[in-house]
Amino acid sequence: MAYFSVIIPLYNKARFIKRSLDSVFLQTRGDYEIIVVDDGSTDEGPEAVAGYGDRRIRLIRQENSGVSAARNSGIMAASGKYVAFLDADDVWKPSYLRVVGSLIERYPEAGAYATAYEIVRQDGRVVRPKYDAIPQPPWAGILPSYFRSAIGVPPVWTSATTVPIHVIQKVGGFPIGVPLGEDLDMWGRIALRYPIAFCNDVCATYIQDDPHPGGRQHYYFTNPEAPFVRTANEAIQRDCTKAVNLKDLYEYMAKLQIAVGYDCLVEGGNPAAARKILLRTRPATSRLKWRKYRTLLQTYFPVRLLKAVYSKKP
Repeated sequence: MAYFSVIIPLYNKARFIKRSLDSVFLQTRGDYEIIVVDDGSTDEGPEAVAGYGDRRIRLIRQENSGVSAARNSGIMAASGKYVAFLDADDVWKPSYLRVVGSLIERYPEAGAYATAYEIVRQDGRVVRPKYDAIPQPPWAGILPSYFRSAIGVPPVWTSATTVPIHVIQKVGGFPIGVPLGEDLDMWGRIALRYPIAFCNDVCATYIQDDPHPGGRQHYYFTNPEAPFVRTANEAIQRDCTKAVNLKDLYEYMAKLQIAVGYDCLVEGGNPAAARKILLRTRPATSRLKWRKYRTLLQTYFPVRLLKAVYSKKP
């Protein structure tokens, strides 16, 4: 039985999957299995995986059902105590599993273990995010407030996060039928119940060289709430938020809704839908108030102009 089960959802990422798998094989800690879930790929990605011929890799094939269903299939097949997520176009530093293992030993009560990450932009620039409400590096520990930190750059990001299998069994898998924000919903559900352990060492790389397919923003035209906003509202109604700071939670929810309004406006080209969503948000901090009203003002600009402006941003 492996200690870590590495779950990699695969859908038409033949150009990237070898790079991702190689980063796992370069880990300085080797007690893992790799479960690649082919979500109905139409390219040669599954063949590239099968070509490794390594007993540590299992390839599961399923009809195209979305990334949440693919991750959930991998979780169901996992034999490890801890599930480490890695997207097929991202990579780990060789130290990732070793650092996560150290966090697990020091903070066994945590519901998730995450490390800092870097972002490689499409123009090749490497950016290392600065996180809110987290001590400066070098530091490792329990996040003082996940929701306060997540108001800024998310400290918990899929390809740099590992979760105990028993926690997933408790909170449930990734939501099916959600094209955007399914990972934030998972981390939020965990943070409502458990502390989150974090290390400031940069151990993973998010590579933005494969644009997401369009059309996800249209989901919000009929479901004008971020998935975790619905989850949080239900938890508040059930009085299941005693372990978190409600002020931080509400502000995080406002951030998610402002992002939904932006998607409806800039990507979806629907100013009316964006305006309706934004007017319902109630941010408390000046930073989010500024973001809300700036986006709200933009709902009165020509959509074609906004698309032209934002398409030039890196």
